[in-house]
Amino acid sequence: MNFLFFFVLLFSFLLRLPLLSDSFWMDEAAQALESMRLFQDQLKIAADFQPPLFHYWVHFFTFISRQEWWLRIASLLPALGTMYLVLTLEKNKKTQPIYMLAGLLLSISAFHVFFSQELRQYMIAAWWGALSWWLLLRWEKKITTKQILMMGLVNVAGLYSMYVYLFHWIAQAIYVLIHKSHLRKQYFISSLVGIMLFLPWIPAFLEQLRIGTTLQHSLPGWAEVVSAPQWKALPLVLLKFVGGGKAVSFTFFDALYYGIPLGILGVLCVKLYKKVPIYLWYWSVVSVVLAWLVSFIVPVISPKRVMFALPAMFLIISHLIFSLKDVRVRNALLGVFLSIQILGLIFYWTTPSMQR
Repeated sequence: MNFLFFFVLLFSFLLRLPLLSDSFWMDEAAQALESMRLFQDQLKIAADFQPPLFHYWVHFFTFISRQEWWLRIASLLPALGTMYLVLTLEKNKKTQPIYMLAGLLLSISAFHVFFSQELRQYMIAAWWGALSWWLLLRWEKKITTKQILMMGLVNVAGLYSMYVYLFHWIAQAIYVLIHKSHLRKQYFISSLVGIMLFLPWIPAFLEQLRIGTTLQHSLPGWAEVVSAPQWKALPLVLLKFVGGGKAVSFTFFDALYYGIPLGILGVLCVKLYKKVPIYLWYWSVVSVVLAWLVSFIVPVISPKRVMFALPAMFLIISHLIFSLKDVRVRNALLGVFLSIQILGLIFYWTTPSMQR
């Protein structure tokens, strides 16, 4: 099992090397230019509706080199870190294959690979999200003041990385409130620590919000530029998560490419949802739905902005597959989901329109 663990991590790293040195596209170039400024200028981001942590993170990478491939390591490292957290989420040897499969699916996910190579904050937010659940699961066995403080720091770091992370934090808090009554007090304290640490940034956030809403009202179609229309936002998240970055079109091939795995997943969820740990539904479904609901007011949801839910989806798929008693059916479904991810990765590598 240790060999498989290191193999998946090494495999994940190697899969993320092709195209890593491609030229920056507009948002990446803007991020690079902002992070190249002096340390004291990193907070001058009123026009960029993002918090400052990723700016500082990339800023330190610029001390060594300003080449595209090197700066993108700022996203590649948290991507690999997320992989590690998925693989080590559960230490029980009997259930370890479930997490190994989830890690493998995540490693070959074209959607995850693409944003592992994107100089934007989506992957670092996913890292904080996975780390928060990793810590919370360990609260069940042992909880100390240090761990409570750590949870608060992790969640506020996620919020300082990307504002949409707030919906992940709220979903986690709802989970603790409903299902983990013995941890409510500790989680409340950790959340209070995180909130207190975020308060100094509130004035800057409100200024960014003012500029963002001004653009939304003054520029027709701005909401569609920064976020998908509400009617297709949720389906698009599911399609991108399952099929990678491939453009969705109304073709027979796409009907099979997306329809087969989604149909299988839907049937498994209906019949075997109780086999999936409850926290995974909050990590994936609840956090994304909360972002979608708020998008009726402020357009925030898009597949890349809820990247923190992607590991949970693959963990759900893994739990569902391993809950099947018929080995032949289990292997067949395993082949379907692995094939879809491999196909998506091949499309990414061979289709220029899917690249930068």
